Amino acid sequence: RRVIALLHNAGELFAITDVDGVITFVEGPVEAYLGPTAGPVIGSSVFSLVPPGGLARAKDLWAKRLTTAGVMPAEEFWIQRRDGTWLCLSLVVNNLLEDPDIAGIVFSAHDVTALKRLEQARQAVSGANSALVRAVSEADLFSEICEVVVSGATYRLAWVGLSDPASPLGVRMVASANRSIAYVEAIDLLATSGPYGSPLSVAMETRKLQIVQDVAALAIGE
Repeated sequence: RRVIALLHNAGELFAITDVDGVITFVEGPVEAYLGPTAGPVIGSSVFSLVPPGGLARAKDLWAKRLTTAGVMPAEEFWIQRRDGTWLCLSLVVNNLLEDPDIAGIVFSAHDVTALKRLEQARQAVSGANSALVRAVSEADLFSEICEVVVSGATYRLAWVGLSDPASPLGVRMVASANRSIAYVEAIDLLATSGPYGSPLSVAMETRKLQIVQDVAALAIGE
């Protein structure tokens, strides 16, 4: 019980899986790491937490871990929490399959999301400054900055729009970079009028930053 209490209050997520990656034990801030709608964790696969883009890397590292006993160097992984938000975890893996008391793969996960986002923000600023120097036209500048923004793991889509009353959305897209077409479709939702106007129209009228925590909720007026 003392060990469980220590693990629970350590601030990290601890888990044990079998040789197939099925979670058999978990302790720590599960909800904080996996989301408020995490649901049952024991019995699920660790690979279910890895987004499709990182699955090949995860399985490759897993295969190497199975043949190497002991603690391996920490690896960083972005995972998608079950509420849709993203988290970057620093994972330390210990192969204890041959230990009769554990007989599993032991994970300890530490949240490094804030540090990674700060690092990516600095890289984006640096990339944008470089683009400003290299760009030969406004269109090139907009396009390269969009590419810089999505080069990390934090942002899935970047686009630049200019005010255009003749456009159905009131905005004419002049540059974009995206990893999923689903995010492009979200642009229509950002122009959807709500009780206080659409995020796009408010941003243009007030010239102030607008933050939308749940783009999908705009479709139902929440």
